[in-house]
Amino acid sequence: MKIALVAWGYVPEPPLSHSVLTVINESKSFLEKIGHQVDILNDKDVNKVIEHINNNYDFVHLHAYSFVSDFNRKFKQKYCFTCHDGYLFKTNKWNEEFREAFQHYFAAPGIIALSHLTKDFLLNSGYSGYISVQVNGIDTQKVNFQAKGNNKAICLGWIQPRKQQKLLAKIIDGKIGIDFVGPLDDPDFVEGTTTKYLGVWSLEQVYFRLTD
Repeated sequence: MKIALVAWGYVPEPPLSHSVLTVINESKSFLEKIGHQVDILNDKDVNKVIEHINNNYDFVHLHAYSFVSDFNRKFKQKYCFTCHDGYLFKTNKWNEEFREAFQHYFAAPGIIALSHLTKDFLLNSGYSGYISVQVNGIDTQKVNFQAKGNNKAICLGWIQPRKQQKLLAKIIDGKIGIDFVGPLDDPDFVEGTTTKYLGVWSLEQVYFRLTD
């Protein structure tokens, strides 16, 4: 099967990576291992993307929420869409761009939800098309697992107010050693006696150091 995985034209500067792009790349790798031909399209020009993939692929999986409206109107075949927005359940946190895009989800031919909670949310919101669940995973073969731990924990990800790492750091400080890794985008996050910020790791560093 010939498959297209469509992103939204974002290319992070090293050492930054992006969780969605990582998932897309991992999906490509796995699908190719089981015999499929897979292309990743990561372009900001939705019309260019649609022109390239129209009638050229057996299956198209869209990961760009801002493209859904154009895909519904211009794409000549059925496709599936996955929403990765972290505020999906927090409707009071939606910005105008996402609020506008969300109304077009209900006309998408198919949705691949990242969790059963996401599936239920979309169904309860009024979606009536094809929907399935495929949770995000990792390739454990890439992770350098240590046989014995170091009695510490690690919190990996973009440190943002919505993710509340500052609360975790405050609650757990002095009780358990925990390191925080990822871009720091919360001015209220502070280190403590046992809670430390280690900066940004590249994806390769994550694979090698995650279980140090």
